[in-house]
Amino acid sequence: KFKGLQERAQEKIRAIADARGLSPEELADRLVPDLDLDEQGSLLLDFGPRQFTVGFDEQLRPYALDSSGARLKDLPKPIKSDDSERATSASERWKLLKKDVKSIASNQVQRLEMAMCSGRTFPADVFRRFFVTHPLLRHLVRRLLWGVQAADGGVTGFRVAEDLTYADRDDQTLIV
Repeated sequence: KFKGLQERAQEKIRAIADARGLSPEELADRLVPDLDLDEQGSLLLDFGPRQFTVGFDEQLRPYALDSSGARLKDLPKPIKSDDSERATSASERWKLLKKDVKSIASNQVQRLEMAMCSGRTFPADVFRRFFVTHPLLRHLVRRLLWGVQAADGGVTGFRVAEDLTYADRDDQTLIV
């Protein structure tokens, strides 16, 4: 809201990035929270006898999957057979996750759009570490088409597959 405060914050971010030998964009890549998601980029919410797995859509909006794999827009209310303490804890975790993701998602989508528009490139190891295997960003990264530039200047398009390997336009594994 306050322009002076925003400018001062940007100065501090640049100073921190400079001290680490990074650009502000590279620093931002390293600061994306993982929201305590597991290595597969999901979260198990345990109601006792019922459990729900959290996933994310292309805009990082969370959804829940029940034990049959049915996608639920929202976490269901606890029922009598649920463990009251676990269900309450899981419901609170769901609410907090939705709030956190809402504040993070638009920024991350915008960062990826800006990277695309500016033609930003990433070293392969940085791309893999901070995007492909990141518990939250993997949900965005898997929905985009990426390109790897060859020594001759040509570009080969690829996507990040479900198993986090890279697949070319013929769905063959691409080694990057």
